Amino acid sequence: MGHPKLLARRALVSKQLPRIIERGKEEVNRKVLPRFDRMIQALDIVKTLLIERKRILYGGLAIHFALIAKDPKLAIYSETDFPDIDAFSPDPMGDLKELIDRLTKAGFGNVRAEQAFHVTTYKLKCEKYVSEVADITYCWSRNFHKIPFDTNREGMRYVAPSFQVIDLYKTFIDPILSWQKIEKNVVRATLLEDNYLFHGFVPPRQRFEPAKMTQAGLAVRAKVLDFLVGRVDCVLVGAGAYNCFIRYARPPSWQERLVKPGELEVYAADAPKFVQDLLSVLRLQEYTVEKYRPLLEFYRGMQRLVVGGVDVLSVFSDDDLCIPFQMHERMQVGSYHVVLRMLYIQRWVARLESDSRKRREIDYMIDNIQFSREQWLARRQRIGTESGLMQELQAACMGDELISPFTRYVDRRLQGKHIVIEAGRRMPDLRFPNTSGRKYAELLPDGVERRTIDSDTGKDIPDIERGGETTSTGSDTGSEET
Repeated sequence: MGHPKLLARRALVSKQLPRIIERGKEEVNRKVLPRFDRMIQALDIVKTLLIERKRILYGGLAIHFALIAKDPKLAIYSETDFPDIDAFSPDPMGDLKELIDRLTKAGFGNVRAEQAFHVTTYKLKCEKYVSEVADITYCWSRNFHKIPFDTNREGMRYVAPSFQVIDLYKTFIDPILSWQKIEKNVVRATLLEDNYLFHGFVPPRQRFEPAKMTQAGLAVRAKVLDFLVGRVDCVLVGAGAYNCFIRYARPPSWQERLVKPGELEVYAADAPKFVQDLLSVLRLQEYTVEKYRPLLEFYRGMQRLVVGGVDVLSVFSDDDLCIPFQMHERMQVGSYHVVLRMLYIQRWVARLESDSRKRREIDYMIDNIQFSREQWLARRQRIGTESGLMQELQAACMGDELISPFTRYVDRRLQGKHIVIEAGRRMPDLRFPNTSGRKYAELLPDGVERRTIDSDTGKDIPDIERGGETTSTGSDTGSEET
């Protein structure tokens, strides 16, 4: 044990640490960083272009705009903060070239853009500022025009809260790689939930009939459920997991709140192997395995088993995540935020496919799972971190060989593939990994994989995309409820 006087002195120093740190920040701002008003000019140049080209903000500034639209007191940034801008664009190279030109003409030095950890995102920097001015992220044009957004008084578009929480919840369900952001993101997600997403009342009971399924399809689905029992390489999500939560929480009239899932959905540690193991058990004579591209940063791929023309099972893969789960009904069921995040993803996919019936059903499940969990916790006087099916922010998860965005970033640099764009240099003809979420191939019982033909071009769905706006067929869809 230390000397009492020494311990007392150290305790006094600890009390002064916040002020000492604040003085350090002030000195950095004075000596190292550019003048604040000068960097605000750079932000204004970026904002002007994003408004002109109708780009859509995401991240901290989008959350800030959503919250102050409800109440200015909810602002997460003050007038003295310098938030970097995160924006989706169907043509990031064109935007970056124009921004570099405008910033250079405005007298800013050392203007450049370079790849971020995520290969589809570019960081725009200028002067000797320690952080980026903006992150511009590529989004395939058709998907871009389906992103739900709102608009502030300046004409700046920002993603709707139901879309923003998909990214926030990714932090919650990624204890291995993302919990360094959890303190900040829990606060932000709670504010969005309280002001936009969680209504607090008992959802009305509704019945939703799944897509018509043949007797053969029903029999296959039952066998798939049996296959999931005891498996340690998959996690149940989607409507099947939703029903587990409802049966466990037992809200008022809980039997009537169950849904009839038309297909089952799981995360798998190795989706191709999982599907092949399943097919070897089912021994089907006729089936199709549809293979889909990654969808933005939501998941890294998906395979769908189709029997008799009906979707039976979707298998998602994401080697960026260690998926938290709970053992329930002899199956690994996704933790609360794993299931809720997947519902929000499927809600947006229903928007992409203009499937209003599916979207209403998912809205219904989201309302019910949120209400049921809060009611269950209140009845038992729990806060939600206790072990069990209703637990959030749990560390136990499926997967231990993860490939982080940082790992891929280091690999690119080692391979000489890291790209930097500067003023006066020719813009590279960049092509982005295909993250459109589109189907690209089908596997039939004969073992031959057939590529899917793009109905627009008459060619195979490419593995890469140019990242321009030439494929745009979407239109501005306006607010969240359109």
